[in-house]
Amino acid sequence: IKSHGSYQQDDRDLREERQKMGVEPAFSFMIRVRLPGGFCTAEQWIAMDDICQNFANGTLKITTRQTWQVHGVLKRDVKNTMRAMNKACMDTLAACGDVCRNVLCTSRPDVCSKELHQEILDYTYAIHDHCLPRSGAYHEIFLMQSDDMAEKT
Repeated sequence: IKSHGSYQQDDRDLREERQKMGVEPAFSFMIRVRLPGGFCTAEQWIAMDDICQNFANGTLKITTRQTWQVHGVLKRDVKNTMRAMNKACMDTLAACGDVCRNVLCTSRPDVCSKELHQEILDYTYAIHDHCLPRSGAYHEIFLMQSDDMAEKT
């Protein structure tokens, strides 16, 4: 699941207590979105805040690679979390693991002219798109909900 932007984790705060009780760890998932250049809209920020409140542990983390991740997503909520991210025009494809996880650029538009910043962002998106996996598996696993949504070739 790493190449689809997720890791399985256990709750470290409960780990010792659960070990003493002889029960399995409290497993959940971390899900990371891709944000080329760290660029997002206000609507996407609001959507991510809603997602972490509705499907995760309520904490939206900003990473050093200019993107977000949510923690504490239960297995039953993984697909709905990814679908909510997709509805907000974001995805988690190749956001974790041994892949080109995100393409970074300056997130400060005031360090250069508006035109140059846009050019840099355009290159960021072009490199990002070039590095994406060419598989339909992500959409088949996490986004498709019926036969009508089957991938067309």
